[in-house]
Amino acid sequence: MSTRQHGADRPGTFVSISQVAEIYQVHPTTVRRWIMEGRVDAQRVGSRLIRLDLENVYKRLGRPTPGSV
Repeated sequence: MSTRQHGADRPGTFVSISQVAEIYQVHPTTVRRWIMEGRVDAQRVGSRLIRLDLENVYKRLGRPTPGSV
């Protein structure tokens, strides 16, 4: 999995896999696949939680517009 361990390089808005899935109107498994493929970066927080920097996700995947997804 392409995740960074703790210590973010910069402050940002970190969201869950479910929140990213809701934003892009895809299943959370799709977001997990994007992480595994390296399409988006994720950060592991603790032993189970994974968070994504929302601005980084927008840079990598583009900002969704209403009706485009």
